[in-house]
Amino acid sequence: KLVEVQPKGPYHVVGYSFGATVAFEMAVQLQASGASVASLTLLDGAPRYMAIHTVHHQSRFTDSKDEEESSLFCAFLMQYLDIDFLEVRSQMNQYPNWDAKQEAATDILLKAYPNVRPSRKDVATATRVFYEFLKAGANYEPHAKFHGDVVLVKASRPRKMARQLPADYGLSECCEGKVEVKVVDGLHENFILGEGAKQCAAVIAQQVQ
Repeated sequence: KLVEVQPKGPYHVVGYSFGATVAFEMAVQLQASGASVASLTLLDGAPRYMAIHTVHHQSRFTDSKDEEESSLFCAFLMQYLDIDFLEVRSQMNQYPNWDAKQEAATDILLKAYPNVRPSRKDVATATRVFYEFLKAGANYEPHAKFHGDVVLVKASRPRKMARQLPADYGLSECCEGKVEVKVVDGLHENFILGEGAKQCAAVIAQQVQ
């Protein structure tokens, strides 16, 4: 799709969270095709970041499909709410299938954020994407290194699992150039909003000049 929009490089590639791993893979594939990638900017994400995020959630799964689905909806809700995982999983286990669990999870989310009010369709899409994300994260490994420098913009208050990673999220292992790390105040979920958005935009603008 990128090549359809812009047939020739140089390309400037940016990705956030899971999208950072997608951006990394896109940049590697572009280089493999002979295209020029002028910059790669990753917003609080990297292949190893996604891998550890996936392992963190999959460690809660069981061999039972029903329990696995319940755990997945709990993991999804934990991105937005401070919930008791075991208590909510027990609640989810009372519902017979994916659709029923999804309705229950949507009710919990909408009740917690009455002023935001995402549509049920939006929540359904988000849970399905989250599920696909976990599957992709379990299987993805960089097949080649990125040839060039990378800028990693991190949230100042990282998720607990991210603290297990090196300062550059392991990017130096899959990049042949320099990894420059910048920090923007905020959490993973909100450092790209408000004042943080301006700082992130300034970093990206500097990269594409």
